Amino acid sequence: MILTCDQVRAAYQATLGNPDPGVPVINVDINVPDYVPLLVPGDTATKGFWVAKTGQALIKSLNGGSSSTQLANWLAGNFQYIYGANAGQNNLTGKPNLAMAQLAAKLASSKTLKTDAHMLATALSVYVTDSDLAGNAGVKYGFNVSPTGTAAKTYNLGTNGLAAAVGLVNNTPYTVMELLQQANLRKQQGAFNSQAFGTLFEAVTEAGD
Repeated sequence: MILTCDQVRAAYQATLGNPDPGVPVINVDINVPDYVPLLVPGDTATKGFWVAKTGQALIKSLNGGSSSTQLANWLAGNFQYIYGANAGQNNLTGKPNLAMAQLAAKLASSKTLKTDAHMLATALSVYVTDSDLAGNAGVKYGFNVSPTGTAAKTYNLGTNGLAAAVGLVNNTPYTVMELLQQANLRKQQGAFNSQAFGTLFEAVTEAGD
């Protein structure tokens, strides 16, 4: 039988109230702090990387080459209101890596608000750092690759008002995947603050660049 920490703690505290006289009571601190993996260099790349020769080459090489659709389908499946069936003309379902590379370059070169470029840079970073998704393709480009990748790393939104603007809580660490999911949710709700999410994802990609 597997017990949770809360169950172990409750059982221990119960023994303190009615100890067995034949067993010595040992006061053991069983409070284990939660480990929060923070973003470190190699976890992300900014939009500038993805428009450069190296970033373009990495995108085109994923999952077997420029004709692979796995990256686009992953984006479309996980973020349906940003890249999938509910994203209108931004639906990436079935797009090959070549088209994804072109999209990354187009968004990064845009002279308008670069929210889409920062958001895609974040999503691409999540993909190439996850060995279950992209294998070890990102290693030679300096990315930290693992079974959970950047998706499980966290970013704290602080207390500058950004959290409220994107519908989250001040001074709270969120995983990068949770931040992308929140952007998708706000798109679904019709409450997507483009400027705020642009600021957020730019900060995320710079934190792990």
